Amino acid sequence: MYIKFTSHVSRLGSLLRPDTITITDTHVIHHKRNGNLITDTEVSVPRDKIAGIKIHNKLVGSEIIIYGYSANTFIQCEGFTQIEAKLIQVIVNNAYAQCSNQELLDLYNFEKDVTPLTDELIRRNLFIEDTFKFY
Repeated sequence: MYIKFTSHVSRLGSLLRPDTITITDTHVIHHKRNGNLITDTEVSVPRDKIAGIKIHNKLVGSEIIIYGYSANTFIQCEGFTQIEAKLIQVIVNNAYAQCSNQELLDLYNFEKDVTPLTDELIRRNLFIEDTFKFY
């Protein structure tokens, strides 16, 4: 699995220094350019070392804070939509069971790698399994 999210200018994200969150099978990686626009900063937190995720929904956009188990390991970024923030939280926590049916369908329309989400939708009888078979 490899999913990449980039902050939006319309959600008060930076135009020249956008936040990028990449979620892989093993890590959550935050990438951002520094103030001089030449160098960049990258923070990587293993998914099994994530202590919690906080989402602060603002009037425009959302702020995401991902905490690691060590005191100095955290990711803080803003400029994402509320659906993107919820999707990041659900993917990192593998918490598809805690979402309502409508939230799952919204996430399905947005997500790029939908295999675990499709399994959850089939389990809840929202999708029929034969529809997703490829011949």
